[in-house]
Amino acid sequence: MAPLRDCAHLYSTNAVPNPQEAKAVQQKVDNLKNKIGNLKSQLQELEEELRQHEAVLSPVRRIPAEVLGEVFSLVLPVTLDHQGREQLLDFCLVCKLWRDAALAAGWIWGSVSVDINGELAALIHELPLITHLTLDKVPKNEIQDIFEKLYARLTPALGLQHLQGSTFEHIA
Repeated sequence: MAPLRDCAHLYSTNAVPNPQEAKAVQQKVDNLKNKIGNLKSQLQELEEELRQHEAVLSPVRRIPAEVLGEVFSLVLPVTLDHQGREQLLDFCLVCKLWRDAALAAGWIWGSVSVDINGELAALIHELPLITHLTLDKVPKNEIQDIFEKLYARLTPALGLQHLQGSTFEHIA
């Protein structure tokens, strides 16, 4: 096989290589492709490492929870309906900081809309037909009591076992 230095004349002309020269050039091409593949793999690893390090320095990590809560107030509806709760859940799943910000934002929990369809409400014959419950103006210390009374009436109607103790302590 011809060494590549013997093939130097091929790079500056259109001469057809002989079989030995073609084999030497093809080996060099294969070798270069292999090196390029290895370098691309190393590049991907380095880019991933760089992305992780840049994420640590991201300014969004330094946003106080109170500010995030205010941002949430611009995006979420004032009264959390089903769609609003879905959006809130999406925010809470981003990271611990966002979850903590949502839990700390009192305005989120001051107005929760609970929709009960007519079929479910009909099962609960002891309660009037409830189609919408909004706790906008209810004092925080009374919310737990409201949910406990509702829970106590719903569980037998739905065939669920009533749990002893306060189930809604975390609401108040």
